[in-house]
Amino acid sequence: MSFAHLVELLFTSAFLWLILGALLGAAFGIPSSLASTFLKQVCVRGLLPLMILSKVLEHYEPSQPFALLPYGVLALAFCVVNHLGSLALAKVIPIRQHLPTFHLGNTINNYGFIAYGIVETLVGPAAMPFLFVYVMIYELLIWTWGIRIIRKGQGSQKWTSLISPPAMGLLAGILLKTLGVDPGAFAPLGWLLDFANFAAVPLALLGIGSVICASVRAATRSELFCRDVPWVVGYRHLLFPLMATPLVLLLLPPGPLRSIGIVQCFMPMALMPVTLATLYGGEPRPLSVSVCLSMLLSILTLPLALSLMGSHILPYPS
Repeated sequence: MSFAHLVELLFTSAFLWLILGALLGAAFGIPSSLASTFLKQVCVRGLLPLMILSKVLEHYEPSQPFALLPYGVLALAFCVVNHLGSLALAKVIPIRQHLPTFHLGNTINNYGFIAYGIVETLVGPAAMPFLFVYVMIYELLIWTWGIRIIRKGQGSQKWTSLISPPAMGLLAGILLKTLGVDPGAFAPLGWLLDFANFAAVPLALLGIGSVICASVRAATRSELFCRDVPWVVGYRHLLFPLMATPLVLLLLPPGPLRSIGIVQCFMPMALMPVTLATLYGGEPRPLSVSVCLSMLLSILTLPLALSLMGSHILPYPS
């Protein structure tokens, strides 16, 4: 796929909703607290768990757990390498300001929102179940490990604080699929799942765009020009791809596992850490500045990288 087509794909699948959310937030002066409440009550506690439940019921295949296992391992490996790289970066620079928040931003790359359209287009619809196994494990890591990262240094934490609606939606979907129960067969619930599957991502992107806009507008000069922001963005767009791409090419055989791994190497900073930082006592404003810069850079870096790596991203089935 050409560079221009990749740019168009990125814009229509993700950036359009983010930009619209930011414009709505700026036009109506939506405060970060209101946008955060919308994210927490409507998206995180309502639509997002239902969407995850719907996606698991659609893509998860209990009869092939071992064939899908490498994609879960790949998700865990990406999180571990991301986090270790972030810890090393903090030692070398060092990054002293907003450290837990920046560690969260570095650990979690944009695993799903943007990757869905790219993988479906470049690798093929048949690869989507594999990608969603990757996404399922990432969801669990975000709502467990991610919360632990953002709450570091804020007192003791009970294991019950790791239970979240999205994680419960994921586990419920796996259990229902394994038992052969289809809640979508009941008309009202099926309609609700269909709506969540259709609306959760766009509404979440609208909300996140509004939160980012409000956070950047409220940021002080020192937060806007925080010296650590360029290092965090540089880690995501330069250091991590240079570190992870050779490992993917060396360790993974040609096929959908390698193709998904290559796509994930070049993803920008994730949107979800801004949500977690807002909901769980982090510092979303400097992270929002980093995410804004990362997203803007990815309009060029992601199509360029995927164009250069196109020979390693093979269609499935071939």
